Amino acid sequence: MKKYISILLLVIFIVPSIAFASWWNLGSWDIFGFLHKKESSRQVPVVDNKNYEDKINELQKQIEELKNNQLNSSSTSSSIKDEVKSQLEKEYKAKLDKSISSLKSKTLSEKVGVSKEKLTACIKDTDTNSLQLKIQTSVENAMKLVPLEQRGTPYAIVIGSNGVKEEIRGAIPIDQVRKVIDEVRSGNVTASYSGEVSLSESGDHTLGGSNATVKIIEYSDLECPYCKAFHSTLKTLLKESNDISWTYRHWPIHQNSFEKLVAAECVAKLKGNDAFWKYVDLLFGMLNPSSNSVTDQL
Repeated sequence: MKKYISILLLVIFIVPSIAFASWWNLGSWDIFGFLHKKESSRQVPVVDNKNYEDKINELQKQIEELKNNQLNSSSTSSSIKDEVKSQLEKEYKAKLDKSISSLKSKTLSEKVGVSKEKLTACIKDTDTNSLQLKIQTSVENAMKLVPLEQRGTPYAIVIGSNGVKEEIRGAIPIDQVRKVIDEVRSGNVTASYSGEVSLSESGDHTLGGSNATVKIIEYSDLECPYCKAFHSTLKTLLKESNDISWTYRHWPIHQNSFEKLVAAECVAKLKGNDAFWKYVDLLFGMLNPSSNSVTDQL
């Protein structure tokens, strides 16, 4: 009887105690596994450190590859940019060369907007005898008191609003021209002018303000190198002061100069005063061509 009682007590006290302990210790007794099947899902997974490091290394490798690809892409992009730039430069240079070549092939009149055909027609229709007489009359009046052996180009007269006049013979330096202008303004001149120059003539070509207090009238030859130099001097003076005006009149002495001035007058007639001055600049850039080539270049 005692034997059975002892077994009963063992079942009643000891077995439940072990089962209860097993409930809190998930790693104990497999025999009581049925008591905590549901709780097994609460276990924290064990991390494999080796696999984790491999993943990190793989990601780092991918990052490096992306960086290298980016660098290669930038390098390629830079290479493409250089190639495109080089190609554009070549195309631009080709267009520029073509424009320059086209410009060089143009006649002087075409460069200022007058076609060769219109210029040729105008020159043909020009009454050269009347033009020569007009020029000669103007020159004779302006240089009435200048001996023939002392006449030369360029010849200029500086006239002040006070009526004082001073002559300039030849292409003097710009400082001397400034001195003459100051003398005219002051009324105390060194080379007083006593001719009969007309202050205004039909067909005059003038630059500068209409209200300028100093007027320069120049007689010039489009084939004269000294006239070319003085031309640049007067252009500089007009840039320095808006109180000076400059009137250009023809005095043809050299070979081919008359043919050039006829063309210049036609440009003025067909395109106006601004075109005339641009054309004169171009003509001075074409000094002493052969007689056979003058007409073709105009």
